[in-house]
Amino acid sequence: MRAMDLVSATEWSEPPPGPRARKGTIDVWRGAVGQDRAREMLLDVLGRYTEREPSELLIEQGTGGKPRLAGAHGGAPGAGDVRFNLSHSEDVTLVAVSKGREVGIDVEAIGRGRGGQIDEVAIARRMLEPEQAERLERMDGMERRIEFLRAWTRYEARVKCLGIGIGGARARAQGAELWTAEVEAGAGAIAAVAVQGSERCVLRCWEWSAASRASR
Repeated sequence: MRAMDLVSATEWSEPPPGPRARKGTIDVWRGAVGQDRAREMLLDVLGRYTEREPSELLIEQGTGGKPRLAGAHGGAPGAGDVRFNLSHSEDVTLVAVSKGREVGIDVEAIGRGRGGQIDEVAIARRMLEPEQAERLERMDGMERRIEFLRAWTRYEARVKCLGIGIGGARARAQGAELWTAEVEAGAGAIAAVAVQGSERCVLRCWEWSAASRASR
């Protein structure tokens, strides 16, 4: 069975000067940046854990095309076995970092982007659990959209954690032993994180700012 937790928005805080990836701990970073700056944020965050400058980091594709740090997950002094994942929607970007356990994260804007242009029930029937599709059928409007996005972010976070494509991944994503948590991403967005293994993790949620790296 997959565990599910909810992280309160009140837990978001300023990051410490020198974060370290810890076993059993998942760090989620939130930045008010869009797709144009998402990579900048990702490299900056990873630089803090690997004790390298962002320009020195190389990201490559691993199994299933999942991004990873080149060189055994960036095995720099003090870095440990750093794993990561990134997601962005509109002007919110999230980066998840873990040690030794694959991780996936997904964030979706609620009221913009594809809102009103997708059939949530049809997608749920194809990709999600049957019970979820039935529940969505009994809803409409914003209630249906929010419920759909809560289920979708959990599903996509699992898919990204496993490093598999969305198409045809339903059975494997639902049956895998993953710990999943909903993350309160802020007003107007819904997010979730998934981690390899069923053991409960500690979630640390930090606000990202490029300027704060100077204090590490």
